[in-house]
Amino acid sequence: MFTGRQILKNTLLLTAAALLLRLLSMLFQAYLAGRIGAEGLGGVQLVLSVSAFAATLGLAGARVAASCLCAEAYGRRDSAGLQGAAAHCLGYVLLTSMLAAAGLFFAAPWIARYALRLPEAEGSLRLLAGLVPVGCVNLVLGGYLTAAGQVLRLTAVDACERVCCLGLSLLLLRSAPEGLGGACFALLGGDLLASCGAAAVLYGFSCRFMGYSFKKDLHYLRRLPATLRYGATLLAEIFKANVTVMKMILDKNFEPQPQLVHFESGLKETRHRVVLADSITLTPGTITCQLEGDHYLVHCLDAAMVDGLDNGVFVEKLSQMEQKQEFMADSVTSEVQPENEAAEAETQATATVNEAAENDLKKADQSISEA
Repeated sequence: MFTGRQILKNTLLLTAAALLLRLLSMLFQAYLAGRIGAEGLGGVQLVLSVSAFAATLGLAGARVAASCLCAEAYGRRDSAGLQGAAAHCLGYVLLTSMLAAAGLFFAAPWIARYALRLPEAEGSLRLLAGLVPVGCVNLVLGGYLTAAGQVLRLTAVDACERVCCLGLSLLLLRSAPEGLGGACFALLGGDLLASCGAAAVLYGFSCRFMGYSFKKDLHYLRRLPATLRYGATLLAEIFKANVTVMKMILDKNFEPQPQLVHFESGLKETRHRVVLADSITLTPGTITCQLEGDHYLVHCLDAAMVDGLDNGVFVEKLSQMEQKQEFMADSVTSEVQPENEAAEAETQATATVNEAAENDLKKADQSISEA
C-alpha cells in the first residue's frame, strides 16, 4: 500500500511534470500562431477537438476500468489478477479504439467539409484515425502502471513523449506545406510518432518490471475471434427479436401469454452462464429474473419465445467456446506432461537410491550388533 509520503511525492511529481509540459505547450502554440496565424490556429484547435472526441469514443471508459481493477488487484497482492485485468482492458480498448478509428477514417470527408467546414483538413483527420488506437493504448497502460505504483517511470515516459512530440512536430513543420492542412499534418504526425514510441516503452516497462508478457496477450487474443462471432450472433438475435416484438405490438388481435420458464444450460464456467443471462435480457421479449448456479428463471413475453432457451444459439455458441478452451488447456497439458514425467522419473530414481543406501546402513548396523 502507498504511504502518505509516497502519495505526496507522487502528487508533487505529477504536478511539476504537468506544469512543465503546459509551459512547453504554451511556447509551442505561440510559435505556431506566428507560423500559421490566428485563423489557422483556430482550425488546428477544431481538428484537435475531433481528436479528443475520437479518443473518448475509443477509450469507452477503459482507462478508469484499468485503474480501478488493477488497483484492486494490486491491493490484494494478486499479480495474476493484476495482469489479467490489464490484458482484458487492453483487448477491450484495442477493439473499441479500432472501431472509432475506422469510423473517423471513413467519415473524414464529411467531418472536414460539413462539420468543420475545412476541406483541407480531410488528410489530417485520416491521419488522426491512426493515432486513436495508439493513444488509447497509452492511456490504458498508464492507468495500469499508475495502479501498480510505477508513477515515476510513467511520468518520465509522459514527459519524454510530449517533448519528442513537440520536437518532431517542429521538424515536420519545416518541411510541411504552408497552410492549415500542412500544420495539422505536421502536428498529428509528430504526435503519432511520439505516441508509438511511448507505447513501446510503456509496454517494455510492463514486461520488464511488472511480470507482463506478450504470451499472455496472445492467450487472450486467441479468444477474440470467438468473442466477435458471439457478438455478431447476439446482434442478429436482438434484431430478429425486435422484429418479432414489433409484429406482436402492431397485431391488434394478438393476446400475449407470458410465462416463467425454468431451465439449465449445461454450461460449466460461471462467466459463460452470466453472459447467457445477460444475452437473454438484452434480447427483447425475454428477461432473466434469477440465476443460481446453472439454474435459470426467465420471463417470456409470449409462449412462442420459450422454445430454444435451453438449447438455442446462445447456448450452442457458448458451449463451443468452452470446448475450445478445454482443448487449448489439454494441448498445454500435453506439452507440459513430458517434463512432468521426466521429473517424476528422476524423483523415483532418487527415492530408489536412498532406499538402497538405507538398507545397506541397516545391514551394516546388524552386522556390527552381531559381532
